Amino acid sequence: MAMATLTTLRRQVVSPEGEGSVPPNGRAGQGTHVPTQALRTLRFTTESYHRLADSGILDEDDRTELLDGEVFFKMPIDSRHAGCVNFLNRLLSRLLPELLVTAQNPVRLGPNSEPEPDLAVLRSTPDDYRSAHPTPSDVLLLIEVANSSLSLDRELKAPLYAAAGIPELWIVDLTGEAVEVYQDPDPAGYRRYRRHVRGETVLSGTLAALSLAVDEILGPPLPAEVDAGGSPAST
Repeated sequence: MAMATLTTLRRQVVSPEGEGSVPPNGRAGQGTHVPTQALRTLRFTTESYHRLADSGILDEDDRTELLDGEVFFKMPIDSRHAGCVNFLNRLLSRLLPELLVTAQNPVRLGPNSEPEPDLAVLRSTPDDYRSAHPTPSDVLLLIEVANSSLSLDRELKAPLYAAAGIPELWIVDLTGEAVEVYQDPDPAGYRRYRRHVRGETVLSGTLAALSLAVDEILGPPLPAEVDAGGSPAST
C-alpha cells in the first residue's frame, strides 16, 4: 500500500552571491533574493496529530498513520490485501479466543508514533480499549499486509515496532509470495528474522498455539503464479 507524507511549502531565499541554488532565469550571482518553493515535512506528537482531526484539517474519512512524528496518508486497499486481512482477522479470532484481534486500529507506540497495523493481537481488557488505545505492553503480535508498502513496512515500521518492544511482527509480502517474521526486539531493530515461502509453516514465538501455513495466509496463487501444468510456479 503506497503512502504519502503530510508536507507544507516553505520559502527559500537565494543569497546575494547566488550560492546554493540557481534562480529561475538560470543566472546565479545577480545580487537579488529570489524566492523559491521547497517542501518541508511537518512533525507531530500524538496529541498534535489528534488535534489535526479535532480542528478539521484531517477528515474522519482520511486514512492516516503517525510514524515517527510524520503523518502518512494511506492509499486505497486492493481486494487481495483486504481479503487477506479479513481472512486472518477471522482465523486469528477463532484460534485465539482469549485474546483480542483488531484490524487497522491504532496502537500508540510512544509520543510520536501511532500506527494502524493491519492486524494486532492484543491482551484482552474489560473495556476492549474504549478508554485508551493499546500500547506496546498490550501487544503480542502485529501483522502488516504489504504489496506496494513493503519497503515502508520493512524500513520504517519494523524499526519503530522493535524500538517500542513489540515482541513479534509478521509482514505478509503479497507480491513476493512470502511471510517475513521478525522477533526478539531491540532498540536497534529485530535480532531474529526469517522469510517463509509457500509450502512452509509460520510458527509464532509469542503465541504457542499459533502456527499457520504460508499458503493459507497468502491464499490461492494468482493466475500468473501458476505454470502451464496447473502447479504453482516456483519462486
